[in-house]
Amino acid sequence: MASYALRIGHVPVPAWRVGLAVNSIKNLASTAWPYQASIINAWGGFAYVPEITSLISPANGGHNDSSDNRVARLNFNATSPAWTTVNEPTPDNGSRTPNVEYYTDGKPISRHGYRHCHYIPQRRRVMLFAGFGTFDSGGASEAVDGVSIDTWAWDAAGTWPDLTSGRGYGQIVIPSSGNVWTNGGWLWNQAANTWSQPGTQQMSGNTRAPWTWDSTDNVIFNLQWSDDWGFGPDAITCQKFDPTTGARTTITINSSSALTQLLADEPTYAALTYDNHLNCYYFYSGHESNGASGVTAQVPSRIYKITKGSPNYDISIMTVTGDTPANVYASGTGPVYSTGPNSRFLYLPEYTGIYCQPNGTDPGWFMRTS
Repeated sequence: MASYALRIGHVPVPAWRVGLAVNSIKNLASTAWPYQASIINAWGGFAYVPEITSLISPANGGHNDSSDNRVARLNFNATSPAWTTVNEPTPDNGSRTPNVEYYTDGKPISRHGYRHCHYIPQRRRVMLFAGFGTFDSGGASEAVDGVSIDTWAWDAAGTWPDLTSGRGYGQIVIPSSGNVWTNGGWLWNQAANTWSQPGTQQMSGNTRAPWTWDSTDNVIFNLQWSDDWGFGPDAITCQKFDPTTGARTTITINSSSALTQLLADEPTYAALTYDNHLNCYYFYSGHESNGASGVTAQVPSRIYKITKGSPNYDISIMTVTGDTPANVYASGTGPVYSTGPNSRFLYLPEYTGIYCQPNGTDPGWFMRTS
């Protein structure tokens, strides 16, 4: 491990972070995804593991985009962070059977990651809570799987109870308990390793994603346009849910030019993350679109900041300096579609800033927030 003179809390300040100004973006050349680009571009998602200051990409790919199911790690406590494989993909020699829960070697099938992977600190595992867009027909997986951050080995099939059809996908983890909520209103109790449906769906009807955990107010926060995929109403949903009391609160965002712009963006497959140092949220899609009809413009530096009020919240567009980040992945001709950042735009408390992996080709970027 590299040694540094400066520290942020308990974490050494690596060279890539030293001297970076607040609200400044820095492209990290070493973080370019070195594997098949479609692993990330096909709605790939990450989990952050604070204990090892690393992002984990578990079994991303799926559908007819990629059958690769490797586990890759990006360790930020390095002079030049770079992706490495910590669990090799199933050999591409006939062992990658399509449309199953597991390949012939027992490893989980490749799938679109979206926001369905989470780090469970009590289990020291990155876990997949069901999957959508599996290889190669794009179907769904009901399996829940875990990979150890100590050995990087996958648990045997059946170690964790399935998330059966109709229960949604694991959207948020509460780190203090390790419990996971799905967008279908189901709860995985980490300590008991059981699923239950405690009352009605915790978020209002059109809610899919993105969600983030607010560790200050101990609530799940949701902000989305339409149904996040662009097939719902042309409207913003903003709400919070208290998993202890079961109370759901609809939040009004004050009118502003930023709110008008967000509605005009019609952002799909967006990302949402919480900054526990500034007690605020950041929302990001990186594009303007006509909803499900395709991207109209790339705006990779347009980052929204949501500030809490009582009772209404405020939203603004951040003024950023530094490097221009790469575009979030989009492809096609007439129209162009974006698969969005999903869970690849994450606040890293140890480094007081946000990291984003925009696509499967270009380097990721980091923005210091405090």
